[in-house]
Amino acid sequence: MNSKYNRSLQPAVLSLSLLTVMAGAAVSPALGVIAEAFPQAGRLTVQFVATLPALVMIPFLFVSSWLVSHFPKRKILLTGLLIYMAGGLGGAASPGISTLLLSRVVLGTGVGLVMPLSIALIPDFFEGKERAKLMGMSSSSNMLGGLVSLVLSGYLASFHWRYSFLIYLFALPVLVMAWLFIPEPPEHSSHDSHRTRLPFSIYRLAVGMFCLNLVFFALPPTMAFFLKESVLGTSRAAGTAVAFSTLAGFFAGLFLHRTRQFSGRYFLSGMLALMAVGFFTLHWSLALWMVFGGSFLIGFANRSLYPYVFLKASNSVPGKQTVKAMAVLSSMIYLGQFTSPVFLAFLGRIFNDPAIRFSYLVIGIMLCVAVSIFFIKEFFYDSISTE
Repeated sequence: MNSKYNRSLQPAVLSLSLLTVMAGAAVSPALGVIAEAFPQAGRLTVQFVATLPALVMIPFLFVSSWLVSHFPKRKILLTGLLIYMAGGLGGAASPGISTLLLSRVVLGTGVGLVMPLSIALIPDFFEGKERAKLMGMSSSSNMLGGLVSLVLSGYLASFHWRYSFLIYLFALPVLVMAWLFIPEPPEHSSHDSHRTRLPFSIYRLAVGMFCLNLVFFALPPTMAFFLKESVLGTSRAAGTAVAFSTLAGFFAGLFLHRTRQFSGRYFLSGMLALMAVGFFTLHWSLALWMVFGGSFLIGFANRSLYPYVFLKASNSVPGKQTVKAMAVLSSMIYLGQFTSPVFLAFLGRIFNDPAIRFSYLVIGIMLCVAVSIFFIKEFFYDSISTE
């Protein structure tokens, strides 16, 4: 692949990551005005506008994995992007809450088809240090897309709730770039990869990804309640705190290679320790700057570990199984997100203390236990490469 083509391919592949992780939650700032537009719909029904795509994504992640064993990846990618754009923009034209929710199902279908490919195309086209670098940049693209879409969606919703769905027009230039610059990836082997068992290491990484998201998603949905019960700030401050974690995730992806070089074989335990410090900071916070600082540390550590897990997975399977492996890991993101509120409620019940501040303390302690386990493993076994 010549350098000119390679320069076009990299931004085209990375642009896919702008659309995926925050796709459903992108219109969250508009939920208030959507509720006003459809007063007959209950609050839970309106909340489904943001959460329904994540639920639909999970089965379609595996549908995408099955499709690539029967059809060209490029065709699936372009089809997924078209479905994504139709579902996203369909919300702006919805005459009622039922059709609005139906458009969100279509959006979730598109994201489910595109997301594993957005990650799997990196190991398909790139190797070695370039692959590791692009995994980090892909994570940064996720965060950048989420940050821009949340801010822009809130601004557009101030004019009319339908305008917030225009953010999905971002899919149009991404579709054009994919059509022009992303070829069909190299053929790795026959199309029976869907029936081939994934190695056990992938399922071990999947458990880690689930636990990582179980812990991380204890932060965004609880921040407003935490600040209210602690008398530290308003919902605007809560949004700023979550934005700090998102911004930290953007920087984490950009500096992933340097972070791994600095931490060496202690990268995994180091990032888990950083996340633990973030939750302890939240627990002991007496001012907003401590809340922002704790959120920043949690976001940085979380988004440093994301690409690490995906990179480990891509290096553990042959090219024919990358989409299937990415589908398994990606499903754990949304399963962890869905399970996190239940996990927090369980902590409050078992310790007879429902305060969110106390939950942050328990999570910090649990992370310290994980840090101890992985530190001992890393001390005796040089298991982490600093490519």
